[in-house]
Amino acid sequence: MSEFYELDPPKEGDEPQLPPLFNSQSVLKGQDPFDKAVSSANAGDVGTVFHSMNDEDGILSIAVTLGPEVDKSKALQVHYLMMLGLSDALGALAPPEIEIAHLWPNFMFMNRGLMGKIVLIDSGEDSKQIPSWMVVGVQLRMKVEAKKFHETIEATSFEDEGASFLSNVRIIEAISRHFLSWLNTWQDEGFKPVHQAWIERIVDKISVNDACDNIDGNWVGLDESGLGLFKSNKKHFSLSLEDVNLK
Repeated sequence: MSEFYELDPPKEGDEPQLPPLFNSQSVLKGQDPFDKAVSSANAGDVGTVFHSMNDEDGILSIAVTLGPEVDKSKALQVHYLMMLGLSDALGALAPPEIEIAHLWPNFMFMNRGLMGKIVLIDSGEDSKQIPSWMVVGVQLRMKVEAKKFHETIEATSFEDEGASFLSNVRIIEAISRHFLSWLNTWQDEGFKPVHQAWIERIVDKISVNDACDNIDGNWVGLDESGLGLFKSNKKHFSLSLEDVNLK
């Protein structure tokens, strides 16, 4: 494999430079960015990107606080925006031979190895109500020895795939930038372009049933509102992201 490096590596102590709508907030060692984000969102914060690299478990965590303006059934679609934002970010940063793909409901792959997952938490309202807040983010396996996100799906990491030269700062910046781009697309054009792009990036040779063995049905696809479609005994049914564990 060719040797790659960052053209503009950050200096020690540099904070990520984020788009104007976002604020960067690193968390102290031992703290969970998602816990901090939930606490902050519950207090009314919107647009803060909490982040931390846990050297003990080899995981980079990034959590964004949001203030939805649509009902929960639509607001949940930001989950797919984060998946696409992560794909675009790593596609721009990583070596060209690295393939980024995803799998419903929340798994992210690098060269068909499981390297990350999307986390989505909300304030708990009914699907027809507007959530008081949402937190969406990612957890990424940076090191070979990082904890795994699934017991049976083969795992990989940035280090395994020759992408350990990427700095946490540049990854956080890129994810924030590309997530915001998809957020703007979604707000302007609806879910249709998101749905189309998401369908095109599904990982091959691994099925949703491999990832979710507790679903009594076979994966059919994603509908145009973001529901997972399944078939069991000639009957079709759908599952919302609320029906699966995204934490």
